[in-house]
Amino acid sequence: MKPPIEAVETTTFRLARGVTMEQFIEANADVNAWLRRQPGFIWRRICQHVDGRVVDVLLWASVDDGENAAAGVVTEMAASPVHAAIDPSTVDWSVAACHHSIAADTDLATAQRKRRIARAFGGARR
Repeated sequence: MKPPIEAVETTTFRLARGVTMEQFIEANADVNAWLRRQPGFIWRRICQHVDGRVVDVLLWASVDDGENAAAGVVTEMAASPVHAAIDPSTVDWSVAACHHSIAADTDLATAQRKRRIARAFGGARR
């Protein structure tokens, strides 16, 4: 088997009572700045299911990078307001090695975007 190409950190949880998604995102300002300085950090997405569960997904260059950063969030970032915005009894966290990846075909995506724009402005250019 080929070595992992990256790692995905996934955390699911519910927000603390009375906290909105907007407030949660604002409470992440210091964490976001900290993440950008971490070795191996690639990107982060914060999503929410219709039932309110939050899914926080981060892409790392390696499992070690993700695990090291996760340890830092609970130590270096212990004073962050983000922790009070989460119901700790609902947290489920993991880091998994990625063994396969695909992305949108850039040329196809560009062509589709151009067609949508053309249709929006009344013409179907090709």
